[in-house]
This record gives sequence, structure tokens and C-alpha cells, in this order.
Amino acid sequence: MVNPIIFILISILAIGLGLKVTSTQNPVYGGLYLVLLFFLGSIIAFLLGLEFIALLFLLVYAGAIAVLVLFVVMMLDVKAIETPRSSKKKRIVFFLVFVSLIFISFNEEFQNLIKLFLTNCVGSLVLFSNYDYKESIESFYVSNKLWFIEFDSFSALNDLSYLLYSTYAILLIIAGIILLIAMVGAISLTLQNSCPESLYRQLGRESTNAVFSIKEKSSFQRVDLEISS
Repeated sequence: MVNPIIFILISILAIGLGLKVTSTQNPVYGGLYLVLLFFLGSIIAFLLGLEFIALLFLLVYAGAIAVLVLFVVMMLDVKAIETPRSSKKKRIVFFLVFVSLIFISFNEEFQNLIKLFLTNCVGSLVLFSNYDYKESIESFYVSNKLWFIEFDSFSALNDLSYLLYSTYAILLIIAGIILLIAMVGAISLTLQNSCPESLYRQLGRESTNAVFSIKEKSSFQRVDLEISS
């Protein structure tokens, strides 16, 4: 069993980093906080015995998406709009909240509440149907509320993939559709509206109507000033 103190401290750090991601006005710091947040999420999954989920967090989120966002923000050179007073106030509030959460975490009643949450809520996140293979998995999960502790690498990957493509197949399809819509929307936002060309009108123009003589007033004013001087 994972020590609740370690789990609570890492969870408090993750909550603090999540608040910093949403509250900071510097996008570079926001990207760094996001990378650290995914790293702490992978540590929490590893402590719960979900090594595959921890590796997914490190490879997909922290290793690809967050680093990509960070490099894009650094290349765009977005300047932060933050006054020194507001930054000091945020640091003081964050420090007070962090200290209060640490004191709460060492309370025995709060530890018992966390244990109750881990045994009851986390163990009931997965729902199953009445198929043979699912019945065997259901008997395992129902009899062991701390199912995430007794996971090994093979059963975690096997059961997770089976549930993802059978019980939660509709949710997987909906997530894919949402990602497709987001990709199409990002491409449509980056496209520039170009004016359509008409080759018939371009080739049919005459030189008398196409060539104009443009005179700049600034150049004439400079010449007049030089003559007067």
C-alpha cells in the first residue's frame, strides 16, 4: 500500500501546479508548469500501480504535447503582461494555500477520508457488462476494491485495452471525433483567404489602363525645401 502522506503531498503539488498553469500570465512559465503537472500525474499513476498509464503520461503528454506547446510559445516570443504587485500577491496566496494544505494532510481524519476515497470511489470507476470475459474481470474488481494495487503490467494493458475497445468504444469514437473537429478548426483558422485569380481579365488588360503614374507628395516637399534653403 502506498504511504498516504507521499500520495497527499504529490497530489497537493499537482493541484498547486494546476492553479499556476491557469493563473500565470507568462505563457512560457505556463508551459513549464504544464510539463511538471503531467510529470506529477505520471508519478501518481505509478504509485497506484498503473505503470502503463504513467508511461503514457510521460511519452504522450509531457514528452510530446506539452513540450511542443512550450517550444511554440518560445518561438512566438509572447510577452507577459504582469505587474510586480500582482505577482507578489499571487505568490503569497499560493504559499498560504500550500502551507494550509500541508497541515491538513497530516490530520488523521483527512488521511482516513483519503483512504475511504481510494477504496470506494477509485475502485468503482469501471463499469462492466454481462459477457464471460467481463464477468471474470468484474469478479476481480468487485472482490478487490483496491484493484489498482494488484495490477501487473500484462493485466493492466490487457484489461485496459479490452475495456477501451468494448465497453467504452462509443466514448473512444466520440473522443476521436472531437479531436478531428479540433484539428479541422485549427487548420481553418490558420488558412489565409486568398483572392481568386482571373486569367481572362489579366490577359485582356491593356497597358494604357494597367500602368499608372504615382507621385509622392513627400518627395516633392523635400525638393521644395532644398530649393528654398
